[in-house]
Amino acid sequence: MPIVDPFQVALTFMDRLPKADLLAVVRERTERLRAGFASFERARNAKRAADAPRHVDECLALSAAEYRAQLEWLEQAVARIERDDIP
Repeated sequence: MPIVDPFQVALTFMDRLPKADLLAVVRERTERLRAGFASFERARNAKRAADAPRHVDECLALSAAEYRAQLEWLEQAVARIERDDIP
């Protein structure tokens, strides 16, 4: 069973939020992901310094890639919300 991200569930109701609130939520998520991405980089560096097994690095790389994909979508979403293309 896949893990459901509460943020994605909340997005299903984006059409009910005022534009300012939707932008605020998307921007907050963006900042949280940026902070999370930075923590992945620190963790990866720490694991390498501790000579952790390669698979640990790969798990961190996968999570970082997922964060980058979300960040790209969020940055595009802000522009589309501002242009009233979504919701």
